[in-house]
Amino acid sequence: MTFINTYDAGRFAYLMEKPFAAEVWAFLESDKTLAKMVSATEEGKPAIAPILAEIESLFGGHLASPENPKEEIAVFINSIIKHIMEQSGYEFIACGFCRNSRYIKSSGLFRKKPHHAIPYP
Repeated sequence: MTFINTYDAGRFAYLMEKPFAAEVWAFLESDKTLAKMVSATEEGKPAIAPILAEIESLFGGHLASPENPKEEIAVFINSIIKHIMEQSGYEFIACGFCRNSRYIKSSGLFRKKPHHAIPYP
C-alpha cells in the first residue's frame, strides 16, 4: 500500500522535492518496516524503536547535514511515520523517548484506534 498519496507535506513540501524523500518513503512504507512498527506499538514502544538503527544508518547523512535546519529531517521522518501509522488504523497518543539514538531523540507512541460500532436502525 502506498501512503504517500494521502500525505499532506505542509511545512515539509520542500523536503518532498529532494531525492532522499522517496528513499525514506520506500523504506518506511515497506511491509517489513510497517510490521516492525506495528509490533513495537503493540509492545508499548515508539513505532520507530525497531527501525531506528536502520534509519540512522540509511539516512544519517541527511539527519546530520548542515544544509538542513537542526532536527528538521528527524521531524520529517516522524511525520511520515505518524501518517503511515494513522493510515494503518492507529492513533497518536504521546511522544516516547528514543534511547541510544544519535539523531532522533523522540518519536510517536500509538495505539490501535477503537472500533466504534454503528448502531443498527
